[in-house]
Amino acid sequence: MSGESGFLVSTGVWENAQLFILNYGTNSLEVLEAIHESNSKSSCSVLMRIIHQLLDIVRNWILEQILREDNKKADQMAKIIFDRGEEL
Repeated sequence: MSGESGFLVSTGVWENAQLFILNYGTNSLEVLEAIHESNSKSSCSVLMRIIHQLLDIVRNWILEQILREDNKKADQMAKIIFDRGEEL
């Protein structure tokens, strides 16, 4: 874990994400939704760091490119980030 792990544990997000993976497997969409719901008040940059750390730990994930028209949920998440004007 990086030097930020204390912060992540103190927010409860890191623990929630780890427990979700242990309880429900490693379906990426479900994990992302659980992380987002457990930390809806945090900035998106913190959320992105958490996701990156999880991907480093769970190395058997397969990432695929999905066309925009095939993934409306991802489009909605991206729109939220850009509407807030936050940088990733």
